[in-house]
Amino acid sequence: MKMKAIWLTDIHLNFCEEGIIREFVQGIKRQKPDTLLIGGDIGEADFFEGYLQVFERELQRPIYFVLGNHDAYRGSIHGMRETAATLSRESDFLGWLPEVGVVELTSEVGLIGHGGWGDGRLGSFYSSTVQLNDFKLIAELKGKRGDELLRRLMELGDEAAAHFEKVLPEAIDRFRSVIVLTASSNLISLR
Repeated sequence: MKMKAIWLTDIHLNFCEEGIIREFVQGIKRQKPDTLLIGGDIGEADFFEGYLQVFERELQRPIYFVLGNHDAYRGSIHGMRETAATLSRESDFLGWLPEVGVVELTSEVGLIGHGGWGDGRLGSFYSSTVQLNDFKLIAELKGKRGDELLRRLMELGDEAAAHFEKVLPEAIDRFRSVIVLTASSNLISLR
């Protein structure tokens, strides 16, 4: 069985005017996808929920998503995740992948995903001069420096790894191919 999926990532709709968003969604609708996959950075904390509801209302088909760091901007990671979990539980079409686990796209293709997080382990964290807006605009990271910031980033990375350790064995056992959706502009197909 074939399936038509459209994959969107880093769409940052909070930078778009309402008319452009409407046109964008209608363009997707005209493609008549069976499902929509969204790889994070949809908007910011106060907006991503509304954007997902627009997709849901207009498309009326399964929409699977993960969240990126920008989806927590001007809010919190905890709040972002609570909103996503509630949307997923209450919607007939929206599925936040950390909440729904392993998804059957076709009898041979499964889907799993998690937003993931840059965890500070690659390179030299302490000598980096990079200051991400994450450290100013996300409640759990704001004001943290040095060891405290690195510890929190590593915790976030470990959470993502634990999620994949949990769902990947089931997905591999059930499906010939597994698609992994993350928020780092990646769509990975295993096997």
